[in-house]
Amino acid sequence: RARIYSPVRSPSARFERLPPRSEDIYADPAAYVMRRSISSPKYDYLGDRRPVPAGLFPYNYPPSPTVHDKMDELLDLQLQRNLEYLDQQVPPYPEVFRDSLHTYKLNEQDTDKLLGKLCEQKQG
Repeated sequence: RARIYSPVRSPSARFERLPPRSEDIYADPAAYVMRRSISSPKYDYLGDRRPVPAGLFPYNYPPSPTVHDKMDELLDLQLQRNLEYLDQQVPPYPEVFRDSLHTYKLNEQDTDKLLGKLCEQKQG
């Protein structure tokens, strides 16, 4: 049956919670305002709104990894957190189950003996 995710557990929910990246790197138009007349705002030049070529832009942004790499990174991180959480929830194996496992083995042997006797009685 298909798995229905609540919004919180949805695999894509992590993307919504990440801080938004500035998707458009434009130069600030205010930096290029050239007023032809101090008195009249009619002639304000708001600059070129096209993206500035990378070489002209004063800030050096690190190259962003591909979406695929980010997704892998997020999934790895989520998996690691889930495993750590589960490790905390489950007590270590030997302490809890050592005794019960041993008695279970003994009970299994007893059951085998009883079944063997029953089969012999039925055949005999």
